[in-house]
Amino acid sequence: MKFRNVLAACVLAAVAAVPVASAKGNPKPGKLYPFDGYPELASWERTLTKVPFAEGAPAVVLLEAEQNRWEEVNRIRTDYFRRVKLLTDGGVADYADFSYELLGSWRVKKVSARTVLPDGTEVDAGEGVFRPKSSGNDLQVVKIAFPRAEKGAILDLHITTEIDSPFVPPWIIQQAIPVMKSEFVM
Repeated sequence: MKFRNVLAACVLAAVAAVPVASAKGNPKPGKLYPFDGYPELASWERTLTKVPFAEGAPAVVLLEAEQNRWEEVNRIRTDYFRRVKLLTDGGVADYADFSYELLGSWRVKKVSARTVLPDGTEVDAGEGVFRPKSSGNDLQVVKIAFPRAEKGAILDLHITTEIDSPFVPPWIIQQAIPVMKSEFVM
């Protein structure tokens, strides 16, 4: 628990320093990812068949990124991107569905998802997005069942959420499958 408190203090200190750094003539950071759509697919992502540092991995997170923006003094908008490549039939069985959990008073503004097949065909996953009703607690879940998931497919997800408080959710550093790239931007 102490680690979370220290991490939260560091994030708040970094956020507080951003306007000061910009005022001193340092370049302002640009947006990391588009707020609509998905980051462009790189050729190495399309051709990847195994993870060099995790031999036999059934799937791999190619990109996980979160970008937070202050829309107003007390409102944060968060864009969450996740790109996974299914490397084996076991990866299809275990990672073709995904759940995104939100704790607290977050509002889901937009969910888009797609499956990119090995031949490059894009399949919209909009019909596979489910938002079960919560049972009165502060936990919300967005579930995505990616259509036509198969070995070699890439699964893209973009969720936009909002909250009316200066709260940033915890960032998961390690997952059950290897992660190629993980970014957190404020």
